[in-house]
Amino acid sequence: MKRSKYVGVILLTIGLVGGSIGAVSADTPSPKPTTTKAVNPATAKYQADLAAYKIALQQYNVDLVKAEIAYRPVLQASWAAWVATNQAFNAAWQATWATFKTANEVYQAQYKPLNAAKDAAVSAADSVFLAAIAADSSSVGITAALKAHSTATSAAQAAFKTAVTALGPEPVRPKKPADPEKPAPLTKPTHPVKPTPPAKPGADAKPTPKK
Repeated sequence: MKRSKYVGVILLTIGLVGGSIGAVSADTPSPKPTTTKAVNPATAKYQADLAAYKIALQQYNVDLVKAEIAYRPVLQASWAAWVATNQAFNAAWQATWATFKTANEVYQAQYKPLNAAKDAAVSAADSVFLAAIAADSSSVGITAALKAHSTATSAAQAAFKTAVTALGPEPVRPKKPADPEKPAPLTKPTHPVKPTPPAKPGADAKPTPKK
């Protein structure tokens, strides 16, 4: 009898627990199924192309700076060479001119007294001639005065030429040579090609403007 009573209590307890579990299960909402949003292939491709474009654009800017860095010393070296060429040219010309100037000053210092002596002798012959024809205006007197004047001036000129020849050749004024030719313009480095950004999906291509 007691055993039957215990069995009944156990069954009742199991029933209550089962009912409670069922009630709890009925009240708890079942989780919603996870849905994956479909990605548009065109949008995915654009995003990938855009990421690649940003990397390429950054590399383009780096290449631009590197090209300028590489070109700068070449430009500076070319300019320095041009300045050195001009300095050498001017120095050579100034040396040539200085040599001529010194030699010409020496020559002129010796030439001028000879020329002054010649002019003095000719002036003296002129004075003698004028005095002679004033004193004797006859045909015979004038003829004699002319002959004496010619002889005196010829002697003065001959003495002058002999003395000048003894000086040696007169220094020749140098002719300045043509200025150095400018070097050909440097070839600037070729700039890298700038990348083109990708077109957005569905975006119409802009028409090329007419020139």
